[in-house]
Amino acid sequence: MKRGASDKSRALYFLVVLLIAALVFSQLFFYQLGGYQDATWFLRLVSTNHLVAEFLFVTGITVLLVNGRFLFRALAYTLFLLFMLICGAQYVAQLLTSDFLTPTAIDNVRHIGLVLSPLKIAMAAAFLACLLLAVFCAERFFTRTGKIGLTLMVVFCFMLGALLRLDAFWLSKQAVAKRTSMYYSNVNLGMPTAPAQAFVQSLGRLRQAHHQNKPLTEAELREVTEFGIAYAADRDYPLVKDYFYHSEPPFTGQAGGSPSSLGMHVILFLSEGISARVIQPYNDQYPGLTPNIAAFAASALRVDNYYNHTFATYRGLLGQMCSIFPVYAGGQINAGTDYYCLGNLFGEEGYDTYFLFSQQKEKTRLDEVLAKTNVKHILAQEDLSTLFLDGEAGKRDLALSDQQFMRATIAQLQALEAQQAAGNTTPFFLGFYNIETHAYYHAADDGINYQGHDSYILDSIRNFDDAFGKFWDYFRQSGLYKNTIVVFTSDHAHFQGRDFVSLVSNQADYQPYFVDRIPLLVYHPGLEMPEEYDATNASSIDLAPTIAHLMGLENRPNSFLGRSLFERVTDRSLAFGEGHVFMIGPSGIK
Repeated sequence: MKRGASDKSRALYFLVVLLIAALVFSQLFFYQLGGYQDATWFLRLVSTNHLVAEFLFVTGITVLLVNGRFLFRALAYTLFLLFMLICGAQYVAQLLTSDFLTPTAIDNVRHIGLVLSPLKIAMAAAFLACLLLAVFCAERFFTRTGKIGLTLMVVFCFMLGALLRLDAFWLSKQAVAKRTSMYYSNVNLGMPTAPAQAFVQSLGRLRQAHHQNKPLTEAELREVTEFGIAYAADRDYPLVKDYFYHSEPPFTGQAGGSPSSLGMHVILFLSEGISARVIQPYNDQYPGLTPNIAAFAASALRVDNYYNHTFATYRGLLGQMCSIFPVYAGGQINAGTDYYCLGNLFGEEGYDTYFLFSQQKEKTRLDEVLAKTNVKHILAQEDLSTLFLDGEAGKRDLALSDQQFMRATIAQLQALEAQQAAGNTTPFFLGFYNIETHAYYHAADDGINYQGHDSYILDSIRNFDDAFGKFWDYFRQSGLYKNTIVVFTSDHAHFQGRDFVSLVSNQADYQPYFVDRIPLLVYHPGLEMPEEYDATNASSIDLAPTIAHLMGLENRPNSFLGRSLFERVTDRSLAFGEGHVFMIGPSGIK
């Protein structure tokens, strides 16, 4: 006997399922908005109107398609599953970061293991199982809907969705302003955006960022000329200037000697995701968190008011080594594009160049990105474990722990010291990148914790400081101490996840952006330097030319976009990421 359409309507079933889901998700997202505690009941209802409207539009399409033959039903089920998965992912993103999925997060989807745990995997599996059960029930227990009932359902969904989507026309100005402030507190620039809409927008910004290079227009050519930059489209480096700096190196040599540093070794720590505001010597909100970095700073120049110019790691490393705003965030490269970077600069000066990172190159492709910096020797987890750790497996899924990495780092420096002692007088440049201070990372089982606080973020920073302290202890007792420059900085600021924001939200000048003050500490045994220097809101795009200036390296044609920190003529700078340009100035970040 044929099942009756009147009491077993497949379309009505999906209408009910999606309306219940709309109510559940609207409340889940409401509780992630800034200032939700002070919202009236009316504002509670209308603050997620765009989300409910999106559900209604998807419901209208779903109930129409699910009433058809198999192919149309398959499309309806695909739309339902995809939409609900996007909403689930966006809610998790809101829970962790107070924002929807960003282009960088999507670009780095291969590193999703950073935020997964057995509990989160189980919850995701249960959510997916519920969605598949809903599809199974639709096929097993329900049939088509009559034309009149179907028409009424579709019209209802689209009319009510349109009414909610256009709520700016019927809400009071006060309600719109209050809702905007709630969303602005939620780090999305005041736009009450719905989950799928935000996901599509992020994909669009990601696609836009990945467009192939286009020739400059005549107007753009005139603008770069005004900045003193020559543009030659047929050259390896089309944007070229002929200097790193204009003035003499900024500091005098020890005992009045020459300030030139040519021939001194250079070590550059590009530590993962550390903001200056949480570590000593920049801030003492958490006393004793970084005593070893503070001890290093006592022998170094401390640069204040210095910000990251891009994010996340891939852009941060390539951007600082080459003084550019890189396109890609997730490990991709401009295969046909060459860059002029610190690897080139030190190579031209006769240096042997190295870069060590703690991750697996095959899984992260970080070696391919670093190869664009033209560093000669790039050593990843696989190499470091074999060369310096007796084949020891990494304590992370994709990497060495910070403690393991620092042991390998010290072993690499000892090997270079041995070469120097054997008569190899070639100076070296050595860059480092660790991993365990990454957002959402807990220190491995060989790490140490920050006592008195229950925070995996503080634990990971304290653990890295302990590992860095082992380097500093070794370095001070080594032959490198008197002829090696050490620069300590970060690839970018700490990600503005909910857990990090809770640690620093009491600092009045903190803004929850992926742009923030980062450390820059410079140990130089050959120069008389002050204890501190104000960078007046400069950014990390200036790192490479600053190193060239500090060392007194000879000017030459280069494509660095930054300028030396010691020749600042403004108190503002720019950062770029996620399709947004950030203006950094005396009044904060805009």
